[in-house]
Amino acid sequence: EDIPHEEPTAQAAETHQPTVVSNVASELQVEAWRSEALAHGFRSALSLPLIHEEAFYGVVTMYASQQEAFDETSQAVLGELSETIAAAITSAKQRDALLSDTATELEYKTTDKESILLQLARVADCTICFDEGLQQTSQGISAIAKVEHSSLDALREAATSVVGIEDFRVISKSTNGGDSIVQFRFSDPFIATKLVDHGAILREISVNPEAMRLKIEVPNPTATRTVNNILTQEFQDMTLLTQRNRQRTNNINDMTRSQIFNQLTDRQLEAVRTAYQSGYFETPRENSGSEVAEILGVSPSAFSQLNRTVQRKVFSRMFEAESER
Repeated sequence: EDIPHEEPTAQAAETHQPTVVSNVASELQVEAWRSEALAHGFRSALSLPLIHEEAFYGVVTMYASQQEAFDETSQAVLGELSETIAAAITSAKQRDALLSDTATELEYKTTDKESILLQLARVADCTICFDEGLQQTSQGISAIAKVEHSSLDALREAATSVVGIEDFRVISKSTNGGDSIVQFRFSDPFIATKLVDHGAILREISVNPEAMRLKIEVPNPTATRTVNNILTQEFQDMTLLTQRNRQRTNNINDMTRSQIFNQLTDRQLEAVRTAYQSGYFETPRENSGSEVAEILGVSPSAFSQLNRTVQRKVFSRMFEAESER
């Protein structure tokens, strides 16, 4: 038996690992909690952390009146139960995030040199701004960003040298010296997907060669502690700059947007998002269908089919929702 040096619940909370005590009567003189447990008739214990996607929610501890009550089989079964509980908590937080009419806005800063984005900005010597253009696909994380037009060549070269960046594309080049629109594909996992799994939304990432700032929306009653845990595990150096509460005014719009996005495949969403960012829907068009197809790496007919399919799904959702009122 691996005898814990402190009460099993506390050890499981500290290590984020299951803690089993097969014989509470051992080491009575060393650990006071064992005498208290014996006085209540407990002879063995099992503590399981509630963790889902790196978010820690607490510990569930079970006691038994006989020694060695928790064998490998029972530990495995109860371990699966603890994972199910943690996943259910995450699901509830996501539901609360959707329905809540208040939110907490958090802004963080990190200078962690190991961060992929900081490495990218440092090598390219530029400023990059990601503004909600994030999407998870089967190939990784697709992220759309704004960058100064003069930095495109340096950024393209830097993207090939930074580990964790799978692809780089220019979606729209600025014609007046302003910002150009680019797309990165990062290896999974990515910080944005870790946050959204727990009801938090990464609203913006701004990164320059010296530091990276993250703006995150945490719908109440989702605890900000979860966000802090995720970020401190992800980055070596992380500082909370601001925290403020506000009323959410676009709750219904967020629900409608989520319902529409849920009907689209990753490829369909990537196609129309790229088309939108590249100016395909502007009048006059900034990029033709053939040019958007080239950015996506598909044929013009394939892009046309993707575009029409998305339009049909969006219009269907809009008009069906209207008829239900």
